Amino acid sequence: MDTILVVDDDPAVRGTVGDMLSRSDYGVIMAEDGQSALMVLQERADIDLVIVDYRMPGMDGLTLVRRIKEMRLAVPVMIMTGHGDLESYLCATDLGVVRYIGKPVGLRALLRTVREAVAEGLSTRMLEQVQTGRL
Repeated sequence: MDTILVVDDDPAVRGTVGDMLSRSDYGVIMAEDGQSALMVLQERADIDLVIVDYRMPGMDGLTLVRRIKEMRLAVPVMIMTGHGDLESYLCATDLGVVRYIGKPVGLRALLRTVREAVAEGLSTRMLEQVQTGRL
């Protein structure tokens, strides 16, 4: 079972996305802010995808992505935002974000995007293992 970390300061969004993912046979862990998400990522190596809100108090989504990259974690990250613009999109893609989607998003479209991102992340991790001789 793939495990997804959902990071959003809005409890309604976390709940809706988490319920949809759980019903689709994903393991779901939820965090209300970037700092909590980093703690989860430090404690667990089995996260297959991080879905993060772009705008959150304290640590925003892009800062969280930077911190994940600094930790050298090979987990794919997807950003969801209700405040997207070209500059934030370009910055996110430069940081290696695998998907950048706008809110509101239909649950079917979100699930399709999650499936694609998880599969892409698995392929990337397998390629890295082959290249480093760990597979």
